[in-house]
Amino acid sequence: MQIRGADHAGRSRAALLLCRNPLARAAVPLLATALCLGAFGCGRSTAPPLPVSPASEISKQSVREAAAPETALLRRERILRAEIERWRGTPYCWGGQSLACADCSGFVRAVLGATLGVRLPRTTAELARSGRGIDVSRLRPGDLVFFRIPGKGRHVGLYLRAGEFAHASSSRGVRLSNLAERYWRKRYAGARRVR
Repeated sequence: MQIRGADHAGRSRAALLLCRNPLARAAVPLLATALCLGAFGCGRSTAPPLPVSPASEISKQSVREAAAPETALLRRERILRAEIERWRGTPYCWGGQSLACADCSGFVRAVLGATLGVRLPRTTAELARSGRGIDVSRLRPGDLVFFRIPGKGRHVGLYLRAGEFAHASSSRGVRLSNLAERYWRKRYAGARRVR
């Protein structure tokens, strides 16, 4: 069978023969591996192997996130949204951090603890010093967004995506808002990543 210079039909026949022949199907992965090792010098390394210990192993979760960061972020957003949905409509009360009532920092602390296992300080002022500051253009699901409310002080919410964030409003309880809304845009004071 001639593959070099063959037309499309000839290549299709060759592929069909490979698919039908069980020995050929088994040999393809081995041949590909051998070519890779030979072509890239992977099999000729004289360097000693790196020590492997449980502390230096990369977790399966880290590998999945590195391979598909968008997928990991969407999964994180989905988990956060599911928990936030449980909280929606929870009334505001100063110092609260339960489904009975919550303030902004108590809500953020409880949701991130329940969904991502993140332990955070209790007050908005302490949260504003946690993690590391990030630019609004780099926000990801689970980041903290901060606001300065005249006459009330600081306010914190939990970023989701596309400008949307969840927070415990003193007048409307736990709800979703958007950074693009005029009220929030004027009061935006920064963001922090705690995980």
